[in-house]
Amino acid sequence: MSVTDVDRYVDANPFGDAAFPVTPAQAVFLDEITPPSGPDHADHVLHVELTRRIAPARVATAVRRTMLRHDGLRLRLAHDGSRWWQTCADPGDPPFESHDLSGVGDDEVESAVAAVAAGARTSHTAPVRVEHLRLGGGRRDRMLVICNPLVVDELSLALVLDDLQGWLDGNGPAAPTTPYQIWAAALDRYASEAALAEQVPFWLAQRRRESVPVDRSEGAGSTGPRAVLTTTLSGAATGAAARAAGSAGLDLADLLLAAVAATVTRWQGGAHCTLAVASPGRRSPVPGIDVSRTIGRFEFRYPLRLHVDPGLTGLSAAVEVRRQVAAVPLDGLGHGLLLRTRGDERLADVAAPQVSFSYLAGSDATRPAGLLVPVAGSAGPEPAPAGGRPYLLDVTAGFADGAVRFAIHHDPAVHDASTVGRLLDEIGARLRGEAVEAG
Repeated sequence: MSVTDVDRYVDANPFGDAAFPVTPAQAVFLDEITPPSGPDHADHVLHVELTRRIAPARVATAVRRTMLRHDGLRLRLAHDGSRWWQTCADPGDPPFESHDLSGVGDDEVESAVAAVAAGARTSHTAPVRVEHLRLGGGRRDRMLVICNPLVVDELSLALVLDDLQGWLDGNGPAAPTTPYQIWAAALDRYASEAALAEQVPFWLAQRRRESVPVDRSEGAGSTGPRAVLTTTLSGAATGAAARAAGSAGLDLADLLLAAVAATVTRWQGGAHCTLAVASPGRRSPVPGIDVSRTIGRFEFRYPLRLHVDPGLTGLSAAVEVRRQVAAVPLDGLGHGLLLRTRGDERLADVAAPQVSFSYLAGSDATRPAGLLVPVAGSAGPEPAPAGGRPYLLDVTAGFADGAVRFAIHHDPAVHDASTVGRLLDEIGARLRGEAVEAG
């Protein structure tokens, strides 16, 4: 496809200037996670090198074309005193700036890039920025793609880079799918249908009945900075675990969730744990809507009370966990629609999970090959210390460079690093044991 064919692939703006509701995934972020000052939270910053020199004007054109094709990148949010609404704006001049860093020495490049990123924050009224960095001296140019979390999730970030690369290399990206506005309106309508109410008993059954141990109960509710501990499963161990999963008809994600659930259950005592499980959020309850390549915020977490049979270990336990996950209606989307869109008070009174789990299966998706090459490390600022803390522990797993990396974000006012470290060690040991079990 030629880049001159862009008009054939521009998303329509079906609502014009009319406001439409936020989605459940956006509502969770706005209601529970954003700082008290508003929804201008820590941005997603993607830092890439360009393997060949491209004129700034051409980069600016690629940015504008990408924004024209995806209404999710043109959202503007506003609060009317009772709820959040959003509109879709014309991108106008592309949110792009090119910087001449040719006078910066090699040992000062990273700090100069970080300074540009720190000064290029987004907001709920200007959710995207792209900074082009010309390094000169035979060094590769770089690009910072900065997106507000209200308009992108992990997969959407990959799609932004895919589109930019398609326009820049002259081949053009794949056609987009259903506009985000249509998705938001469809969910709003579906929330009023009787079929959704049939899910209420399932979600009431996910009520948390146990609590995780804490090292200092007086620290609960603190707003200080979070700490994080990480561990990486070796490439060999990751490969063995993946093969073990395949031998049992499972995905690697099933093993990861089972290891986390078994660890939390053992730590709490008993035979159950309630986790907030991340869902990609792209399964449509409405026929004819495809959001597989739509840019926007889709990912959310839903509560799931898992029975962890102490008599089952390794792959057998993972098979049982998968069976329970498969019983979740609409990949968890119904919970958000009932609670956030429909406002069902019965779910509002349900005790929420204290531990969340997210597996970023697409971690490598934000690493396009060819023209755009990722730069190791983050160029963005540290996440804002203020803001909502829905969970005491956030457990994330990502797959990159052939290995699984676990991280647990926690509040040091509540849990000691030694406690969190033991949990990480146990998760890793369980995964290695599952691989050994499979032979």
